[in-house]
Amino acid sequence: MSTAPADLDLIERLARLYTAVVGDILDRRGHTNQVMHPRIKALWPEAKLAGRCLPVACKQVFEPPTGSPYTGLLESVEAIAPGDIYVATVPDGLIGAAWGELLSTAARGSGGRGAVIDGSARDCSQTRSMGFPLFAANRCPADSRGRITVDRFNIPIECGGVIVNPGDYSLGDWDGLVVLPPELAESVVSEAEEKAAGETDVRAMLLAGESVSEVFRKTGIL
Repeated sequence: MSTAPADLDLIERLARLYTAVVGDILDRRGHTNQVMHPRIKALWPEAKLAGRCLPVACKQVFEPPTGSPYTGLLESVEAIAPGDIYVATVPDGLIGAAWGELLSTAARGSGGRGAVIDGSARDCSQTRSMGFPLFAANRCPADSRGRITVDRFNIPIECGGVIVNPGDYSLGDWDGLVVLPPELAESVVSEAEEKAAGETDVRAMLLAGESVSEVFRKTGIL
């Protein structure tokens, strides 16, 4: 379990990239299962996140527990540190939202960089208005109370078909979400920066009328 502070400089570099180029580099390295299932998507086009993952496992409940119905949820949100992304997996098919506007507000106040919910979120218009990046599989107005609770957090989970470990990094944009293991993050970001710069040259060559086959032969970039 990682408790090291997030590398905020690395996160800022990651945030300047885009998921396709980072996914390409991971593919080249043989890490071909780091892109989350497309059911989890940005809830508006300008939503973009980059940060370190705080993984959260939710489970179904059938009635509110005795005492506070939100104890596990509150503890997991209070664990958010600067640079973190709240990444939660919810059992399939549940009616109920595992995330909402007030949680987005709390996460932002703690330095959180976004939330990824493999399940439903609510208050999406309000969250959009505050500019907090939110990715989810669905929208649903129903409260989690008596339906969904946080089981454990800061443990490995499967989210969108990808194993997410504490301390992994994630980048999300309008195309989707990609996850970077921390031991690869620095080198993958550096290589992605180089590829992104090369793609700028490729665009210029294509706009000048060169054939796509010839450009690929020269640059190896497509």
